[in-house]
Amino acid sequence: MNRKVLAFASLLMILPISTTTFAYAAPWVEKKNDKFQIFETTGTFSVIPLGASAERTYIPSFDVVEKMIIAWSENYITFQIKVGEEIYQLNTHFEVSGVSKHTYWKPVFAVTDTAKLVPVASRAVYTTAKYTFTFKQASGLDGSFSIQTTVNEGNHRTTSLSGTGDFKNVQIQAEVGQSMALPLITITNEGLVIGWPELNL
Repeated sequence: MNRKVLAFASLLMILPISTTTFAYAAPWVEKKNDKFQIFETTGTFSVIPLGASAERTYIPSFDVVEKMIIAWSENYITFQIKVGEEIYQLNTHFEVSGVSKHTYWKPVFAVTDTAKLVPVASRAVYTTAKYTFTFKQASGLDGSFSIQTTVNEGNHRTTSLSGTGDFKNVQIQAEVGQSMALPLITITNEGLVIGWPELNL
């Protein structure tokens, strides 16, 4: 495993994402309402390409870093969406694109990390990830929807942002989990969706 892979492995291990669940700030309580359906996703990507695609910003400068931002595009190898009993697969039913941004305040780097690739500690970390799912004709659905995951001091949640076509009324709230089998990272969401469209097959 080369230096870049080790660096990003370290980054992902210190991100405040866990496989445990958490409470919503404002949870939906109508779980037995027929309008609500179970929403689950599982997506896997590799850390190996991240060394080349990651963008790093050092504020105010590389020499004196008060804040560091690392951003990259997450290119998923597999991704599955399950709504109720319906299952949708990446490339067959939809395409997904996503950007993940990690902000570190007062980052601390290992002595050997002279390139300042990944902090080993920081005063605080704030992570956001935005994904857009564009559905194909084979899915029986038309349009796209976007979600955002935020991780901030133990508050891990996913909410819907916007939708087009069949997805314009979709609303999602979910819990986030992460597991690692390096170089692969698996991100999961488990929650509820309302307004999911009916199939047009």
